[in-house]
Amino acid sequence: KCARARMGLAKVLAERIGGDVTALVEEQADTLVKAYEDVISVDPRNVEAYMKVGEILEFKDPGRAAADFAKFPVNYANPDKDDAFISGEVVRLLMRGKAHKAWAKDSEDVIVVGRALVVMALVQ
Repeated sequence: KCARARMGLAKVLAERIGGDVTALVEEQADTLVKAYEDVISVDPRNVEAYMKVGEILEFKDPGRAAADFAKFPVNYANPDKDDAFISGEVVRLLMRGKAHKAWAKDSEDVIVVGRALVVMALVQ
């Protein structure tokens, strides 16, 4: 189970389906998301795979995109730029659509955003 090979297969699949991820039909989007999630299952800190999933889901289902980004194993003890980038994407996607106005003070989304903001503040 090699992450590099799986990423290569996912990229070839993306190329065959078409380059514009915003124009994908649901079945194509699901196929690509599964291919990139397969990469993530082998290499949980593969930022490129998370980025590709985010690109595909960002306009179709930003909540799912944020949930996928939130699965990234952030190194809270010593965060790096990858941790900060992924954290920033979680915040951006959760804030999309103004659903945040309905969050309860102690909801899971508020906690996720708070953690993400702390990670971004720690990385220099």
